Amino acid sequence: MWAMWAMVVMLHSTLHGCDNAAPPAVNGTVANAVIHGKAFKLEIAADATKRNRGMGGRTEAMIPDDGGMIFTFPRSQWGPMSFVMRDCPSDLDILYLDGGGRVLTTYTMKALPPRGPDEGEDDTYNEAYERRITATAYPSRYSTSFVIELKPGTIQKLGIQEGEKVEFDVDALKRMAR
Repeated sequence: MWAMWAMVVMLHSTLHGCDNAAPPAVNGTVANAVIHGKAFKLEIAADATKRNRGMGGRTEAMIPDDGGMIFTFPRSQWGPMSFVMRDCPSDLDILYLDGGGRVLTTYTMKALPPRGPDEGEDDTYNEAYERRITATAYPSRYSTSFVIELKPGTIQKLGIQEGEKVEFDVDALKRMAR
């Protein structure tokens, strides 16, 4: 009887091993994530300076197929939000996520023309430039806690859908947000 019970417990543990699996690891600068079954190494943007800079200045060729950036926000900033293409020379895919890592909204954000002569230098605030880029902002539509930016075409290539869960260490990233 005990042998049969041990086999049932062992079989249950084998079949449901994923239920107890630890979320992918986070170190100081990179979060491992699984998006639609594919492993990614995402740079962490956990403070205002890194979130504002984002993937600005990077071309598509500079973003690995399994790379990107994850933005984490302090609880006080959770809510509907919008992202813009600040100093981004290439299109980017974006995933807005809720506090548990579920995909709320996705877009392929289109690159904008570079700053004009009256729009300041890269990484500087300029009212004319901010007005131009916010005119093409991409809204989350729902309260958002995390945002992921990926190489353009990733959403379509993987078939990422609203409502699916992205696997990463949610709690560790929430603690990092400043």
